[in-house]
Amino acid sequence: MRHAIVCCGLMLAFSGCAALTSAKGGADAAKGAADEAKGQKDSATAATKEEKDKAKGEKGGAGGGGEPAGPTRLEATDGTINAPISDKIDVKKGKQNDWRKFQLMGKAGQFATFELHWDEEAADLAIDVFDKFGVNIGKSPRRIEGQSSKKVLLRIEDPGMYYVRVSGPTKTDSSIYTMMVKYNGPVAPKQEAAAPAPAPAPAPAPSGVAAAPAPCPAGQTCPTVPDPNKVYGTIVSTVREGSTVTLYLDKGSSDQLRTGMMGTILDGPEGDKPFEGGSFSIAQIVGGSKSIAKSSTLQKPLGKNKRIVVNLK
Repeated sequence: MRHAIVCCGLMLAFSGCAALTSAKGGADAAKGAADEAKGQKDSATAATKEEKDKAKGEKGGAGGGGEPAGPTRLEATDGTINAPISDKIDVKKGKQNDWRKFQLMGKAGQFATFELHWDEEAADLAIDVFDKFGVNIGKSPRRIEGQSSKKVLLRIEDPGMYYVRVSGPTKTDSSIYTMMVKYNGPVAPKQEAAAPAPAPAPAPAPSGVAAAPAPCPAGQTCPTVPDPNKVYGTIVSTVREGSTVTLYLDKGSSDQLRTGMMGTILDGPEGDKPFEGGSFSIAQIVGGSKSIAKSSTLQKPLGKNKRIVVNLK
């Protein structure tokens, strides 16, 4: 009888141990399944982040580009000189033109190199340079067979704002590209320095008495009083077509210029000596500070002679 009771006790103990072992194995299996599910979720999250980062890089701005390029000259985004800018032409998505603008400051006469490289061998991208008036002054060269790059070299006679367009019109021109503007000039400041405070106005002269001119300080050369019937300005760019030369001027309707007025190109950095054959007439008023003139007498290259005077009367 005692042996039977002992055997029954042993059997009950064995059954209890087996049950505990089975329960522990089930818990371990559930924990393993949960860990595997968490690992799959983490992998999916990492893959999603990688795709987003890749898409962000393809939209432009990678490698120094900053904001994506604008689709028109009016929407051109700021670019930094001497820094590579990567972006993508994607014809299927309607992204055929990328516009950026650059401030090329410093001394006049320096050279700027506008350089473009692209990835797809079948593509033929173009790089064109425009001045502040939107005139194409640097046309993209033809592609040399076997090369995936182009360069435009320009002499910057009028430091200031310049626009660059990278374009690809056909389906085969879709490609990631990298461009750079190489220029040995200062980086344009983000904000211009505040203008100096104006000098106090002289006290008004008594009624009926002409005001006397302010005395010239000793040791200084004071400028002469400007002629109110003349407007002095600068030639921004020129285009020769046969015997006619088109002059783009930095003066317009705000300076009282009108179509048909006559003017003269001036010789040298100062003075009123006329440049040989430099007479012209205003052909079109473009805006408050823009106009176009025509000259049929200009034969010699202008060189550094960019000053002009227009007679208002």
